[in-house]
Amino acid sequence: LVTITKPDEVFPLFQHAGVELIHILDGIVEYGYGSKRYVLRKGDTMQLHGEVAHGPTKLIELPVQFLSLKVHPLPEP
Repeated sequence: LVTITKPDEVFPLFQHAGVELIHILDGIVEYGYGSKRYVLRKGDTMQLHGEVAHGPTKLIELPVQFLSLKVHPLPEP
């Protein structure tokens, strides 16, 4: 669960193995995925490949709260 309450919070773009699903619970955020930007509002869901740089790029309406679920691949035996 991610909660953003301050308008001056800055986030790096993230990259990781696996896939991620985010679901917006409150607020409005511009979310970057690679070179694209998406405006996400309460009720919106986005699934993405973790290897592509991603993360909040602009806070439009605070507070922003979202669930972030990451699924990582199992290591090879």
